[in-house]
Amino acid sequence: MNRPGPIPAAAPPGVGTRVWRMVLRLVLAAIPPLSVGMLAWVPLLWLAIRGRRIADWVRCGAVTAASCCGFMLAAYTDNEDDWQTDTGVCLLITVAAGVALYVLVADLHWQDPAGPAPVRPPVPLAQPPAPGGSRIEQVRVELDELSDYLRTQRETR
Repeated sequence: MNRPGPIPAAAPPGVGTRVWRMVLRLVLAAIPPLSVGMLAWVPLLWLAIRGRRIADWVRCGAVTAASCCGFMLAAYTDNEDDWQTDTGVCLLITVAAGVALYVLVADLHWQDPAGPAPVRPPVPLAQPPAPGGSRIEQVRVELDELSDYLRTQRETR
C-alpha cells in the first residue's frame, strides 16, 4: 500500500567540490615529502578511515612502523657517516615518495568515473493482483472449494 517513492538522484559534484577534492589530494600527497617521511602515515590514515578496509589499516600501520624505524636509525647514532644513518634516511625518503605516489593513485581509483548511479524505480514488494479479481477474492474461492471438498469427504464416511 504505502511504499516509499523513488529515491532522488544525488546532485552531481559542482566545481567547488572538484576543486576541494583536488586541493585535498595535493595536500595529502605533499605531506610525506615535506615531512621527509616522518608524517607519511597521515594520508594513509585518511585513506583507511575513508575506505574502511583492513588492507588500508595494515598499510597505515606498516608505513608508521617504517617511518619510526627510519627515524630511529637516522637520528640516534653517534656517527653521522654510519651505515645506520644512511639506511634510515634512505628508508624515510623511500617511504615518503612511495606514500605520495600511492595516495595519488589510490584516490584516483576511489572516484567513480561514470558519475552518480541512475535512479532505479522501486521494486514492487507484492505480486500484482490476478486479472480476474483481487487476490482476496481468489483466496476466498479456493477456501470455499476446499470446504466443499472436506464436507463431501465427511459425508462419504
